[in-house]
Amino acid sequence: MIHLEPYRDSLEREWDDFILQDSANGTFVNTRNFINYHPPGRFTDSSLIFRNERKSIIAVLPACEIIEQGKRTFFSHRGCTYGGLVVKGRYHTAFYINRILDLILEYLKERAFERMVIKTAHKLYSSLDTDLLEFLLTLRGFGQYTELNTFLDFSSYKPDILSNFSQGKRTHVNNCLKAGMEFHRLRADKEIAEFHKLLEGNLKKYNTAPVHTLQELLDFKNSRLTDIVRFYGVFLKKKMWAAGMIYDYKKSGTFYTTYLASDYPEGSSLSPATFLYYGVIKEAMEQGRKYLSFGISTEKQGRYLNYSLLQSKESYGALHSLHRSFYKDLKEERDEP
Repeated sequence: MIHLEPYRDSLEREWDDFILQDSANGTFVNTRNFINYHPPGRFTDSSLIFRNERKSIIAVLPACEIIEQGKRTFFSHRGCTYGGLVVKGRYHTAFYINRILDLILEYLKERAFERMVIKTAHKLYSSLDTDLLEFLLTLRGFGQYTELNTFLDFSSYKPDILSNFSQGKRTHVNNCLKAGMEFHRLRADKEIAEFHKLLEGNLKKYNTAPVHTLQELLDFKNSRLTDIVRFYGVFLKKKMWAAGMIYDYKKSGTFYTTYLASDYPEGSSLSPATFLYYGVIKEAMEQGRKYLSFGISTEKQGRYLNYSLLQSKESYGALHSLHRSFYKDLKEERDEP
């Protein structure tokens, strides 16, 4: 017998212990430690917990309530890179996953949710594939949208890093090396502040702002994600020309690039952004990571492809993969006999 209960704040420690110690596919982005960096009020949390007859947690579903397409939507989870169902290994079977989906849909219908969206985890970040969950969602009539991700697979990447790059990228890196540009990890708070200022300047051109505040980045580095978040920068004559932030998914062996900011004169023969990626790739390979993920190059739930961004990522020797999200109009469920 499986029981469902809504998450509440008093269960934070039990939730995180399950994610990090007992689950087959949980990662730091599913923990309350990560989710709770968002200020109160940014999301309406609707996360769910599933227990067996001994009241032990066997699965959790990080989720929030949003309005999407004018409908009250159960979404897993806007505060995470991905949501998906996090499950204990022995319960990753068709019988148990089906039962959990039954409980979720019953719960959502009782509370008048109109739509459900599950953004599943990707193999680059999770040690357990999502094929079973995705099949069972499809079997239940869920639609899906896909977003295009690019990544480096170091098992097929040539040890001579530049030989994987396009001619243009190789030229950029060599020019930076000749100019004396240096790459190193950012550790001091003042360096993170300089990076955030650079990022703000980049995004201001597009009338937008960084998702994370400077205080949130410092919280990541100094307290919340000390062993996970990393910052790197490139310098010429002590001036920061580019910098980036990555998440280190140690369990799956993936570096994930989340932010990149650069500043250099128009028409310059130098490309600090290219040199930054070169340094991060070198760092990932030296530390024995399996993959480096550049993230998606799509917008509007995969309906728009940023070709120039994609081509830039491909020029580092990147491969392609899909990020899948599944959705269902719950009115269809209520109308079924």
